Amino acid sequence: MRMRRQTNQPVLFSRVAFNMDGKRNDCDHVCFGYLESGNDRMTVTDGGRIAYKSSPDTDYGHGVVLASQPISGESEFEVAINRHGNGWSGSFKVGLLAVPRGSLKTFALPRYSPDYPRSWVWSSSRLYHFSDQEQARSHRNCEEGFSQVNLESLRVGDTFGFHVSVDGEMAFFANKAKQNTVQNVYESCPADMDLYPMVDHYAQGVGTTITRLATNIQWQRNLQYLCRRVILRYVDNTKAVDTLPLPKSLKRYLMVDSL
Repeated sequence: MRMRRQTNQPVLFSRVAFNMDGKRNDCDHVCFGYLESGNDRMTVTDGGRIAYKSSPDTDYGHGVVLASQPISGESEFEVAINRHGNGWSGSFKVGLLAVPRGSLKTFALPRYSPDYPRSWVWSSSRLYHFSDQEQARSHRNCEEGFSQVNLESLRVGDTFGFHVSVDGEMAFFANKAKQNTVQNVYESCPADMDLYPMVDHYAQGVGTTITRLATNIQWQRNLQYLCRRVILRYVDNTKAVDTLPLPKSLKRYLMVDSL
C-alpha cells in the first residue's frame, strides 16, 4: 500500500523501484510492461500493459507473453483479466520462466508454459516446477492441489499474480488472497539465466491487463509496516485475517494491497 502525503497526515511508507539499468523509478503500480515482440500470435498494446490473443477463436496455445525485463530482489506482478473466451478447455497460467541471459530477442517461447524447463508455473490449481528438460517432459514436479482457487474459475475483472521476496520466496495470489508459496526461486535459477514474469493466455484465457509490475523494490519502513509483514507471513489468506482479534481498521490495513 502506498499512502499519498496529505496535510497533517503522516506517510506510512513509500516504494521505490529501479529499472534494470539502475535508474530510480518512483512507481505507483506499473514500472514496466509486457514485451511487445516475440509472439506474433499475441497483440501487446497500451505501452505494454495490455496483451490479448490476436485470433482467440483459432489459437488454443501459443499465448505466452513475457515481461519486458527480468526481476531481481523484492518484486510484484499482478494482472487483471480483460477478456475471457468460451469453447476451449483450460485457461490462464502465470509464473516465472528462466531465460538465458542476453537471448530475449531470439528466445523461442513455449507453446504451453508448463512444458518449459527452468520454470515455476501456476496452472489451474497445480504448480509446475522444473529444473531441467527431462523433468519438463515427464511432468514429475507437478504439485496437485497447490491453490485454493482454480485459475480456470476466474473471469473478467478478477486478478492474479505473485510476489517474490528478497530471499526468493514466491507467493501466488488470486484476487489479493494468498494461495501458496514456493521457496528459493532466485537460488534455483542458474547463474547465466534471468527470471521473467510470464502470463500464458491459454485456451479460454484471451486477454490481461497488468495492474502491478515492479522489481528491486526498496521500502522506507516504519514499525507498523514491519509488524504487518510479520503477521502476513503466518496468515494464509484474507479470510484468516478476518478471524484475528484486531480492530476492523487494522484488519483492513492487513488485507489492502496484500500483493
